[in-house]
Amino acid sequence: MKTKINSVLSETFYVFLFALYSFSFCALYGQDTLTIDELLIQAVEKQQTNDIRGATHNLNIVAERYWEAADYQNAAKYYKQSIELNTLIQNWNGIAGINGNLGVIYFDMGDYESSIQHLRLAYNYRKENNDHFAVVNSLINMSVTLNKMRRFDEAIAVLEEAVSVSRLQNDFQQLQSAYGMLSEAYTFAGNLEKASEYFYLYKAVHDALLTDTEQRLTEATFKVQLAETERELAEARQRYADYELLLMAREFEGLDSAHRELLINKTRAELLIENLHANEKIAELERLAIEKQLVSEQHKTRNLVFALFATFLVIIAIGFFFWQKKKDNEKLEQQNILIKSQKLELEEYQEKLEDLVVVRTSNLMKALDKAQESDRLKSAFFSNMSHEIRTPLNAILGFSQMIGATSVTPEERIVMVEHIKFNATQLTRTVEDVVLLSEIDSGIIEVNLHEYNAHELLNNAIAEANQMAKSENKQKLEIILNNNLPENFGKVLLDAGKLNRILAHLINNAIKHTFAGYIVLECSANTNLKKLHFKVEDTGEGIDEKNIGKIFERFWKKGDAFTQNTRGLGIGLSLCQEFLKLMDSELSVTSQLGAGSAFSFTINYKSQ
Repeated sequence: MKTKINSVLSETFYVFLFALYSFSFCALYGQDTLTIDELLIQAVEKQQTNDIRGATHNLNIVAERYWEAADYQNAAKYYKQSIELNTLIQNWNGIAGINGNLGVIYFDMGDYESSIQHLRLAYNYRKENNDHFAVVNSLINMSVTLNKMRRFDEAIAVLEEAVSVSRLQNDFQQLQSAYGMLSEAYTFAGNLEKASEYFYLYKAVHDALLTDTEQRLTEATFKVQLAETERELAEARQRYADYELLLMAREFEGLDSAHRELLINKTRAELLIENLHANEKIAELERLAIEKQLVSEQHKTRNLVFALFATFLVIIAIGFFFWQKKKDNEKLEQQNILIKSQKLELEEYQEKLEDLVVVRTSNLMKALDKAQESDRLKSAFFSNMSHEIRTPLNAILGFSQMIGATSVTPEERIVMVEHIKFNATQLTRTVEDVVLLSEIDSGIIEVNLHEYNAHELLNNAIAEANQMAKSENKQKLEIILNNNLPENFGKVLLDAGKLNRILAHLINNAIKHTFAGYIVLECSANTNLKKLHFKVEDTGEGIDEKNIGKIFERFWKKGDAFTQNTRGLGIGLSLCQEFLKLMDSELSVTSQLGAGSAFSFTINYKSQ
């Protein structure tokens, strides 16, 4: 469908021009690496910034991509969008080129009507702008489409116009193509005589283009000889017509039909040979004219080649400059992106640092409050410990002095001895609690298993509880033992010392906060799992829900730790919890304010 360039000079020029444009395009824009979607996005952006020419350029690349992939529908779609934009900027040359491409695309699709329509539009645009080379190309492309549509007369007409334009421009390359297409068109039309005539003309021009001879004819001589030859050809055709009439008038008389037919064929053959000789002569003259034209253009070619080479170097330098500038801009843009990223990171780090300062300040304030609370509790602890030591010690000293008086009866002396023993035990237990607390902090305390009778342990705990209630003068308080152990539950291995201390603290706390009602010590065993369950329940004051988590903290006491409303050091429940952790257990509590509390735990034991 596409013809060759009209001369060696033009061919060289277009090859260089295409290479330069391709290099500059790829170096400056790099659009050959962009996807179709990216090209379309760029086209929209360029159109929004009023860069219509750039937008049409992107659309043309997209259409070419689809054309190369044989997706003719999309190729035509984006070429038409490009035409609409080119119309806005009155780029008629670009519109002509796109219509030419659409003509070829519709030809490949088999839509010959649309093909001839777009090729005619391209032809009209080219003709209005006197682009003779492109006009001949459009005419030749139109002839191919018309041949496909079997509209041979129209194809021959446009090709004859192509011959005329090529001759006026001395474009022998296109003249050769036009002659060849005319020969083909006449062959399709069934006119072999005309086909043969234009084939000889095509061959003569073709040979002239391939031959480099030293013999040259002047242009004037060529035109005269060509005119004479054309005149001779016209006269020969006239003689052929006259001779046929003469044959019909003179020779046909007296001949039968067979002889008449032979005579006619002979005469036609002779005249056809004469006609072909004339055509060969014209072709030879045209070939000589082409050779002359080539010699006149060789000198121009040398000069233009040097000029093109210099232009090529200049464009390469310009392309390299813009390429380097683009690289510098990209590097600068990357640095800007890096700076922005670092700025964002710095802002995020600053925000995190501020949050961290707030959090750490809050933690420090909490730690300060806790330290102050700890100091306060320690002060309260030492104050309470002083009280807890002096109280039983005073009782011991007082009863010791009274016991020797002669006025004391034996019964009173026995009561005094019991008071002395009880207070001595309380004093010993207070000192031991402080020592145990120190051992727990040092990590030297451990579980010591000994053989012990569980029934005896429960009875001792109840006896001590009754003695405590009596010393507290709580006559309305009832101490109850709910022993659910089997009667044959014998001696088992457990840490009786720590277990006794846990029960004593739980019962003592219950006595301190229960003024009337009852306190129940309950015990049961799971002999299969080797577990003992203990529970101390009272009907005392109960514990406020907000203080449930505080009761196991060291030195914490209900109310103001510095008041002496309740005795004790505030470490009993803390010691119980630490002991149970050593035994792989923990202390659980349920309580209702004003209704009482219940403490329970489960420990493992080993059989003898």
